[in-house]
Amino acid sequence: MAACGGASLDQQYFELLGDIVAGGPDGAGGLALETAGGEQRMLFSHGGNAP
Repeated sequence: MAACGGASLDQQYFELLGDIVAGGPDGAGGLALETAGGEQRMLFSHGGNAP
């Protein structure tokens, strides 16, 4: 398996992923995932096309 660099938020992502209860388009072309009560939110934007 590959590891992300030191500035990556990969560990936060994996810790929160199991607590996600809602998600969908954020209205600005991205994706929003939320934990119960909206306490934590992950926002993703399109990073562009792959080369």
